[in-house]
Amino acid sequence: MGLAIAVAAFLGVYGGAYLYYHAGSLRENCRRIAAWGGGGDAGLNHPMQLAWGEGLLHVADTEDGAVKQYRPDGSLVARWTGFDRPVALAVAKRAVYVADFLADQVVKLSPEGEVLDRWGQHGTGLGQFDAPAGVAVDQQGNVYASDFYNHRIQKFDAAGRVLAEWGDKGRTRGRFRYPTGIAVSDRGEVFVADAFNHRVQVFTPEGEYLREWGGIGFGIGGSWPGWFFLAKEIALDPRGDVWVVDAFNRRLQKFTPEGDLLAIWNPDDPDFAYPSGVAVGPEGSVFISEFYTSRIHALQCR
Repeated sequence: MGLAIAVAAFLGVYGGAYLYYHAGSLRENCRRIAAWGGGGDAGLNHPMQLAWGEGLLHVADTEDGAVKQYRPDGSLVARWTGFDRPVALAVAKRAVYVADFLADQVVKLSPEGEVLDRWGQHGTGLGQFDAPAGVAVDQQGNVYASDFYNHRIQKFDAAGRVLAEWGDKGRTRGRFRYPTGIAVSDRGEVFVADAFNHRVQVFTPEGEYLREWGGIGFGIGGSWPGWFFLAKEIALDPRGDVWVVDAFNRRLQKFTPEGDLLAIWNPDDPDFAYPSGVAVGPEGSVFISEFYTSRIHALQCR
């Protein structure tokens, strides 16, 4: 009883610190069916986030300062340049949005790669960024961006007008420590990879906190199933399940929208290091990028 009282007091002192581990059950398996890159003809140079759209895989290739399109077999279709350090992207019906980390901007492109608009500048005010690290689009065409060093999320309309913002630096609910990946479900729920809090947080479109999952709180990461050691990027599949890049654990984890664990891909590959992006393609295919070796892996998960 004394221990329980001590734990309760500790949680109270930390003002809503949390235990949010979801065990779930591993009901699916993933296997690698292809890989490309690594400095070969695919021409990748430290890729980060990925996005699937219009039958192609879009890659934010950071050190090349480019967005690249690939077919599922790894053949290059297009290369769009003009970015300082593109780190994330989202494909909408008639546009591609890119988070340009060093330019402190979100860039809007046509499906052919023509720049349609760009917004943002360095700062802490509304519509400004200190290194945008993730971008997502909802079904209404609104754009969400994770603002890395400002520890917040900003929401814009398709013309770049600010609609909402939420978050600041911290470990408790609704706060962030360097948010990165972001995705929006068909229900409008906003999923954020809260990188250095080693968790996923879920919000309404207006920024109201709904739930979270990961390991134990207080910014402590772990390698147990369902935990994270740097929750880096995030993607949703057509069923609404959530794929999370667990970067320092060198793995990919899949969850239900409520945070119950469904699958883990942790390759037995000594060269596999620092996965940095994930996208879900057709018929159960999943793509994961690898930053240091500049490779893309194609998985089949059932």
